[in-house]
Amino acid sequence: MLGVRRSMCKPLVVAVLSAVISLLGLGSVPAAGSVGLKPVITGLLDRKGAPPAALVPAVDGFVVRVRWADLQPTASGPVADHNAIDAAIAKARALAPGADYHLKLRVLAGTEAPTWAKNLDGGPVSYFKGRKVLTYGRFWTSSFGAAYADLQAKLAARYDTVPEIAETVISRCTILDAEPFLRAVRTDRRTLSALVAAGFTASADQVCHTEEIDAHGVWAQTRSGLTLDPYDRIGADGTASVDESFTESMMVYCRNTLGARCVLENNGISSPLLPDPYPTMYAAIRAMGPPFAFQTASPKAIGDWYATLRWAADQGANHVELNIDYPTYDPAQLASVRSQLRANATQVG
Repeated sequence: MLGVRRSMCKPLVVAVLSAVISLLGLGSVPAAGSVGLKPVITGLLDRKGAPPAALVPAVDGFVVRVRWADLQPTASGPVADHNAIDAAIAKARALAPGADYHLKLRVLAGTEAPTWAKNLDGGPVSYFKGRKVLTYGRFWTSSFGAAYADLQAKLAARYDTVPEIAETVISRCTILDAEPFLRAVRTDRRTLSALVAAGFTASADQVCHTEEIDAHGVWAQTRSGLTLDPYDRIGADGTASVDESFTESMMVYCRNTLGARCVLENNGISSPLLPDPYPTMYAAIRAMGPPFAFQTASPKAIGDWYATLRWAADQGANHVELNIDYPTYDPAQLASVRSQLRANATQVG
């Protein structure tokens, strides 16, 4: 399996760094890897976290979902010690000692941003979810952008050299989950009105999208995933439309800015595929070339799971995040897709 071997770490350097960090009261430093871009994640990932021991051989790693609020509870403060990322690194090493086991960081901003970040540039914005009212920050503003860039710089300083962490996800310009091109407001007029009233504009949002990519330039060894959907364009009058061409322009910007560190992704493949403009976007991803990856739809929405995974592998994808039903999938078919996904890595620079 591809990956950076821990044997390449320099024990003396790590020991010195750990001693310095200890003196500063910042906690322990994970083992460092060699300089250079880490290999792309290949194969299959458990998207809900560490798999049970019996399923460890069936997948190549797992997704680490963690709230920004838990990582940086104080304004512009340090990354919290003994956080979910640290726990995931330890878990990966315990599950597959001596092996390359990939971790993909999904740091959630939006409604999972810390309160201090939500209060920047005017205070929280309301998101109405049934009877619940969630809040998120004004992600399109310069102060929020600076806070996100600060978080990425501190995360990169701590984890960029950790061999297990192969990818992190770009998430500044989000409301729900880590899908920055979905505004998640089109179906609720109150939510849409609150967004526009808070000063959101399409032009400011487009700047946000370029800046969130720029913020990931601090990750020198670790790739960054840009989760793509046809862009939800919100007009000044509160109208909503779909602009897939803008999404394509951000694919180009991400690759031009981060090069091979930019992994193009989509979180919702199924069989049959979602209707247009998704097939158009998928064709653009394939035309851009690897690295790119997918996440399957939920068990209720995936349709034919094997056809879904086979489609991703045939497209040339490098990895796929699996939904919670994968333990029930036919092991031979799953292994066949996994093998093809891993073989696709030969096309990646």
